[in-house]
Amino acid sequence: MTPDYEYILKYGDPRVAAYPLTDSESTMCYLIAIYFVLVKLVLPMWMKNRPPYDFRRAMIVYNLFISALSFYIFLNFGVYGWFTKYQLRCEPVDYSSNEEALKMVQMCWLFFATKFMEFADTPGYRGRGVSIGGDQLIVIGSGVGQRNWL
Repeated sequence: MTPDYEYILKYGDPRVAAYPLTDSESTMCYLIAIYFVLVKLVLPMWMKNRPPYDFRRAMIVYNLFISALSFYIFLNFGVYGWFTKYQLRCEPVDYSSNEEALKMVQMCWLFFATKFMEFADTPGYRGRGVSIGGDQLIVIGSGVGQRNWL
C-alpha cells in the first residue's frame, strides 16, 4: 500500500468503516478491472456473431430505479443539508454522530454505490447490439470515476 492510502485508512472517517467498498481499495479496483475486461473483451467477443438481446424492458426498469434512487438521494441531501443547514459554499465537515450528519454520510455512501450500479449501463447496451458513441470515453469515465471516490 502507498503511504497516502495507509494515511487515509488510519485517519479516515470511522463512521463509514462498516459500509461496503470503504474498507479496502482493492475490492473497488477489482470491480473496476472486471468491468473493463467484461466491456472491452468478453462482451464484444460474445456478441460478435449473435443477434442482439432485447433488454428494453429491463433497461426501462433499471433507468426508472436509478432515477428514483437519484431523486431520493437529492431530496435527502437537501433535507439534511443543503436546504436547511448548509450553504452553497465551503463548510467544515461535520464529524459528529448526530442524525443529520449520519444521514449525510449515508447519502454520500449511497451516491458512491450508485456509481457502481451504473456499471450495468454499458453491458446492457453491448448486449442489445447498440453502438455507443464515444465508447472509449464512456468506458474510461465509468471505470475511473469510481476510483476517484477513494
